[in-house]
Amino acid sequence: MYRYTTPTLPVTISDLDFSDVSVFRIAIEQGNVELLKVINADDPSVDAQHKTINVPLTQEETAAFKDGTVDIQARVKLNNDAVLATEKVTLPMRNVLDEVII
Repeated sequence: MYRYTTPTLPVTISDLDFSDVSVFRIAIEQGNVELLKVINADDPSVDAQHKTINVPLTQEETAAFKDGTVDIQARVKLNNDAVLATEKVTLPMRNVLDEVII
């Protein structure tokens, strides 16, 4: 992933029945910078058939991170009020030459 860009991160949770979910909370963290995306299960970015949440990021959001890596983790609230968490995944965060919001 590159800073100052607008990627859409596909977060796949293959061992979960998406029809049981009320909300997804996707946290992206690097050091003391944390970004939290709260996505309802009926949001158009949720692809229940492929068990994927497509998480869009803005230039401002990716610019907040530095060159290195970021950790991503999902917590999921089910319709019965149970809460689950996924394992953390580490992704590279790369610099760009043009560090301007366009």
